[in-house]
Amino acid sequence: MRKQSLCAVIMGKKMDELIRQALLVEKEVDLVEMRIDFLESKKYIDLQALKKAIKKNTIITCRRKDEGGKWIGSESSRLALLSKAFNMGFSFVDVELRTLEEGVFIVPQNMKMNGIISFHNFIKTPRLAQIKRILERMQRFNPAVKKIAAMVKDESDNAILIQAVLDAKKEEQVCIIGMGEYGKKTRIIAPLLSGSFAYCSINGEGSAPGQMSCHEMREIYKLLS
Repeated sequence: MRKQSLCAVIMGKKMDELIRQALLVEKEVDLVEMRIDFLESKKYIDLQALKKAIKKNTIITCRRKDEGGKWIGSESSRLALLSKAFNMGFSFVDVELRTLEEGVFIVPQNMKMNGIISFHNFIKTPRLAQIKRILERMQRFNPAVKKIAAMVKDESDNAILIQAVLDAKKEEQVCIIGMGEYGKKTRIIAPLLSGSFAYCSINGEGSAPGQMSCHEMREIYKLLS
């Protein structure tokens, strides 16, 4: 099994709250995901302040509302923030597959090094063949990481997601996440098989259904090591 990277999801309503939470947890995890779509003020998002304050590897995510995000500003301003994050050289920038396929976002040259392309289904787990087609669609944009998160309703859904990880090409970096209570098993197992990110919350309030705390994830991986 490959070594997984524990990623703390940081959410906050204000810039100083985001930075404070990241600094509190950064020594305990491998990287942090900054959910800037949770910020109350969309006019004063200072990516430079985040870059300067946080030394840990950082994922910048500004999730659109129809994929589980909290962004309520204009789409043009959201895309401008994502483009700026790429140009500033953050470790990773998360962009939805839907956004890329709409053709409204100019794919940056460093997508292969820093880009996470994500797909979310909060209703169900797609069939295995559908997941493979989604991964193929992502490959058109040549990302560093392909991320799929799907709602898990029973063990057969977990089996589909785990099989998708096992079937991924060795050179592919895939991040497969099961959402919901039943999806916790996939959240633990999939990162061990793919060496991808294991997302966790810092206070028990996750950014997606079924997301466990960083403390829980660390203890589980200690038992499995």
